[in-house]
Amino acid sequence: MMRKEEIDNIVVGLVESASSRDLGDILSELNIALYRIDGNRPLLRGSHACYIESPKRDTIYLSRDCPEEMRSFVIAHEIGHAVLHDIEISHYGISKFGDKEEEEADYFALRLLDPSWDLSEVEGYSSDQVATMLGVSERCTKYLV
Repeated sequence: MMRKEEIDNIVVGLVESASSRDLGDILSELNIALYRIDGNRPLLRGSHACYIESPKRDTIYLSRDCPEEMRSFVIAHEIGHAVLHDIEISHYGISKFGDKEEEEADYFALRLLDPSWDLSEVEGYSSDQVATMLGVSERCTKYLV
């Protein structure tokens, strides 16, 4: 598993390279296409998004059913897979449990989006409630403490 400091350095380098934290700029810098497709397409396998590595052009497919408040996080998460992992395909799903690559992609997404939330507003809520309020996966709420 990659250390947080390693992921932090990768994010800093990517933001510097793209001269922006804007996801469109970052996708352009990485030459990754983004398409919104119907959520019932077999390609998505019921998930909010998937990343596919391709010799022609890597692509992220985002479900039109993905809640608006989660779209940025989901796209940033899939960019995390593209940058951090040597995988041909990954599917995003909201799950409490995941493997190391999912946790790394979650952390990458949080660092890339550089959230500046006032966490006092969510004090006392469950991790599921916090995730819903902030538009992130429940897995990554542990990084918000």
